Amino acid sequence: MATVRFARLALTSASALLYASVSASALAALVGCSSPNGTASNELPAPEAGAEAGGAGGRAGAGGAPATGGAAGVSGSAGGGGVAGGASGCTPGTTQDLGECGNCGANRQTCLDDGTWGPASCADEGACHPNDTEDQACGNCGKRTRTCQSDCTWGDYGACGGEKACSPGTKQPGGCDPCAEQTCGNDCQWGACALAAGNACEYKAGTNWRCCGGSSWQFCLSSCQWSTACANCSGCGC
Repeated sequence: MATVRFARLALTSASALLYASVSASALAALVGCSSPNGTASNELPAPEAGAEAGGAGGRAGAGGAPATGGAAGVSGSAGGGGVAGGASGCTPGTTQDLGECGNCGANRQTCLDDGTWGPASCADEGACHPNDTEDQACGNCGKRTRTCQSDCTWGDYGACGGEKACSPGTKQPGGCDPCAEQTCGNDCQWGACALAAGNACEYKAGTNWRCCGGSSWQFCLSSCQWSTACANCSGCGC
């Protein structure tokens, strides 16, 4: 019975030593500390074949902001670099002129925030197109003219021309009766004779009369008013 117990004890001790040895070897292999000859090593394992180093950042395009490199992938290869500026390489906010347009203007583009050129539009145009003319009323229904210069600015007005007889609204005695007058119309021409404001009749050198009852008449006075008394008349038709 003592021999059997001793044999069991010896077998148990041997198993424990074998397990300890295997566990130590497995642990060393797991943390990468085993060298090819079985001794421990402090060197880190070399990357596996096919793993690539992180990529360099992308180069800046002309006028563009420099790109930043992408983060390395799981396999160790670098991510793609950032896009540098636009394909045309402009700096946001800058402008460029593509030639003349309109009235001495510039066909201008502005660089957008994404580094590409925006649509062109005509900018800084002048007031007029060379050799164009512009008329302005003057005097008595006349006009004066100015001409656009080669730099798309207006020149000075010339003299007033094409004036007519009078200025609209003005009045004159003209060849009318002393109690009448002419008024200038909107066409700058004199109108027909008409009684002046406040006058009741034309004097006509004392020959102007009207009936004021049977066989009675009254005359227009030099004051351009009718006489207050009616005079008897014979054969006057009244």
